[in-house]
Amino acid sequence: MGAWGAGLYSDDTTCEVRDAYKENLKHGLSDTEAYERILDGYGGLIGDDEVACLVYFALADTSWKFGRLHNSIRSKALELLGHGGDIAVWERDAPAEVTARKKVLRTLEQRLLSEQPVPKAIEVSKPKPKKFRTNLPVGSVFALSLPSANRALLVLVGFLDLGKSVDPVFSVLDWRGEDAPSQLTLDQAARKDTIPIQSGLGKQAHWSIFVKDERKNVMSCLEQTSLSVTVGMPFDPDQVVFSYVEALAREIDAHFAAT
Repeated sequence: MGAWGAGLYSDDTTCEVRDAYKENLKHGLSDTEAYERILDGYGGLIGDDEVACLVYFALADTSWKFGRLHNSIRSKALELLGHGGDIAVWERDAPAEVTARKKVLRTLEQRLLSEQPVPKAIEVSKPKPKKFRTNLPVGSVFALSLPSANRALLVLVGFLDLGKSVDPVFSVLDWRGEDAPSQLTLDQAARKDTIPIQSGLGKQAHWSIFVKDERKNVMSCLEQTSLSVTVGMPFDPDQVVFSYVEALAREIDAHFAAT
């Protein structure tokens, strides 16, 4: 679940939505453009109810506080709340926090049903340059340490433009071991199906990094190798899962343990 508390802004997704909405307004976008840029950034992931709750709750709450909540966003957030919001996720992953989460959602619902304040004036400023997480080429290979004391290999297959940053996207090669493989073994692994990553939308082909602290380099959790994939690797931007590196490492070990 990736939350550190029951509060509305106690997870990365809601914090990112809140901050992105504010930045969009400060960069001169209209209310509608600010909404659309955020929703478009989540693509097909917004079809997952868990993701939809986080995105729409943060978007509705933040825009209400700015006096800029549109009926379409309000209606979607209230619809999700009317179906229980994300309580099922909390019952599954953090049952001790369910009561607190229900209170948070009730407070949000009451706010959205109340009259919002007058629109706040926005001081428009020049956007900051985008952060490019890495300038290494597609095909670069990285090692990831696993809980089993083995290492997995990830190949850079493309990039996603997330507005504030351009983030690397990886596929996980069908290889696990203690020592780096030969180039031949690497190319053979690259020709196999890559390891699928589990998500709320099912198994996806690619993975990108969630970071808790924007000051840290998202690449610091990976070890760059001297290897590179010399065969073409597929890349589908709609097949990307954002995950913490620890969760990915556990899933890779689980995949190999089951095969």
